[in-house]
Amino acid sequence: MAAGNQEVQQSIVLRTGMALAAVILLAVVNMVSSYLTAESTENDAVRINLAGSLRMQSYRIAGKFILDRTDPGPASGVELREAISEFEARLEQAVLADHIHNSGNKVLQQALARVEEGWKRIKPQLSEADVSQVQLLGNIDNFVAEIDDLVKKLEMQTESKFRILRFIQGFSLLLTVCLATVMF
Repeated sequence: MAAGNQEVQQSIVLRTGMALAAVILLAVVNMVSSYLTAESTENDAVRINLAGSLRMQSYRIAGKFILDRTDPGPASGVELREAISEFEARLEQAVLADHIHNSGNKVLQQALARVEEGWKRIKPQLSEADVSQVQLLGNIDNFVAEIDDLVKKLEMQTESKFRILRFIQGFSLLLTVCLATVMF
């Protein structure tokens, strides 16, 4: 009888040890997935804000263009050139452009390419003397729509990372509860 009792105790110890190991494994999976998600979302907010600021900067450029055309002064064009330079600096910032180009995300790369192509179409119009203001403003509105699309795709990418994390954590929680139920 003592041998049977000892087998039951070893079996209980073994099952308890396996359950504890499983719970620890689930906890580690949760921690690693949380860490990797946090790492992958680093600077996502900066990218979204930076891309969003391109919209405002586009309208600022349009305003300075119209002001230069309607009220040319001795410093005419200086503020417009500064606004253009600022826009290009924002567009080319590594946290945005390099990240997207190196991300492997074709959807984001295509959205950024459309913004870059749109800028290449608009920039020369800003120095044309005979460009129609109405046409330019329409082009800028279309350009801002391309920037909006980029911002939306950046937001969707970040949201999908968190959806994956929520799934992993929910699945781990369910497994932990099932494991605890089986153990008791």
